[in-house]
Amino acid sequence: MCEVRLASIQQIVHAPQAMPIEEKPLVRGEPIVAKVLEATVEEIALAGYAALTLERVAARAGVNRTTIFRRWPTKKDLVLATMNRMTEQVRFDWDHGNLRADLAQLITVAARTVFAPGMVGMHKMMVEAREDPELGELARCIRDEKHDAAFALLARAEKRGEFRKDLDKELFLESLMGMLFAKVVFRHETITPEFTRHMLDYVMKVATPARAAGRARRASTASARKPAKRAARKNGSAVR
Repeated sequence: MCEVRLASIQQIVHAPQAMPIEEKPLVRGEPIVAKVLEATVEEIALAGYAALTLERVAARAGVNRTTIFRRWPTKKDLVLATMNRMTEQVRFDWDHGNLRADLAQLITVAARTVFAPGMVGMHKMMVEAREDPELGELARCIRDEKHDAAFALLARAEKRGEFRKDLDKELFLESLMGMLFAKVVFRHETITPEFTRHMLDYVMKVATPARAAGRARRASTASARKPAKRAARKNGSAVR
């Protein structure tokens, strides 16, 4: 059902345009789609779904209202297309073969897309979308698709022995995203490389099985001792 719903919305997003019906020159193709859908996200963030109008989106995007109306005849069509575009930009389908590297990219992608400026309004709308069957269905499909991809990432890590078998994957993901949400949305702070490293150090301590953690500590200790041993040998040679 979700695949059918997403596929039908993609047809709306990429539908061919009709001939212009106004004298004002119109922007065609992908640039107009990107401008309009970006403007839709911004308008939803400012006014919410209930107050969203095609006129306001057109003004913000700098296009004619009929340019929008040809592709998306109703507000719901426009919002469905915007939600679908959002799913295309937020992808968790990588596999580095290493849990820390996978989580590092998850944090980076989430900070750049899921918690990007203007996206809070979209999240609120997706929560409220349950009142509309069609919007609610697509919102559920989007959540399920992203959740399943992130869940699979943890399942692969567990199979490699990098993720504790007794750890609740659902709670782990929610905690991870909750920390990002608190930093970006509540505290209005950016996700820096330093914060990402600190966050990864913390979550890896929680997620890594005791035996794997012990091996990692021993490897880290051995790596730290090598320069000291080389320096000692070098000093000993100099004394002789």
